[in-house]
Amino acid sequence: MSLADRAPRGPKILTIDLERLPGRLPERDIWEPRDLKYVNYIHPDTWVELPSTICFAWSWNGGKVEFAAAWDGDDLASIAWDLFNDASGVLTFNGKRADEKWLKQDWAMRGMVPPSPWKSIDLYITARREFAFESKSLRHLCSRLGVENKSGHYSVADARAAMAGDGKAQRRLGRYNRQDVRATWAAGEALGPWIKEWPHHGVYSGQERCCWRCGSEDLRQADQDAATALTRFGMLQCADCGAWSRLNFRKHNVTTRAAR
Repeated sequence: MSLADRAPRGPKILTIDLERLPGRLPERDIWEPRDLKYVNYIHPDTWVELPSTICFAWSWNGGKVEFAAAWDGDDLASIAWDLFNDASGVLTFNGKRADEKWLKQDWAMRGMVPPSPWKSIDLYITARREFAFESKSLRHLCSRLGVENKSGHYSVADARAAMAGDGKAQRRLGRYNRQDVRATWAAGEALGPWIKEWPHHGVYSGQERCCWRCGSEDLRQADQDAATALTRFGMLQCADCGAWSRLNFRKHNVTTRAAR
């Protein structure tokens, strides 16, 4: 049973992906080689056009993918705020460093307060922490995992054309954006219990004894124990998704530790 099938009982996982329009800078004259040193630092006042969010796609627990775009007159900041405010966890690829900060920036500039706290589930962080894949891109990750992948590539030309009213460019960018959300969810499903940040299913479903990852109650007592520096706990393994759970009661604890 997939996580989407368990969605009504468990945490609400928002998968989201933003598309941005890059900013623009004025041309800079280079008279001699030493002038190149000034290219590395761009003063904020020199921007002709600042970067901006132009659209984003999202889904709840791997369900239908929705889409909002600035060229349709959608209030992106308000829509995103409502989505985050309703989410238990937010699944992204590189969203903790990029998408989430961009949205927080938009909310702050609008004078909006932060939405209800959410759990950030960033697959880019998971891929870097847990694996040594040849590339940390979402496309490569999906390819290696054998799951639904990205479609096409982001085009700055399409982004600018979409904002200028080009219907074909808008549709292309929309399809690309929606597919990124599907690929992100597919990778999240495939990685399963490798994702440590996933919210505990039982906290939201009301189950007292279930798998933290998928909510299955088919947990099997493990022969191994989980140990901290001074305490040993029993462990269970989910028969459905393979995730390991640690029991809360102590099997054994000690009253001394090494002096260092």
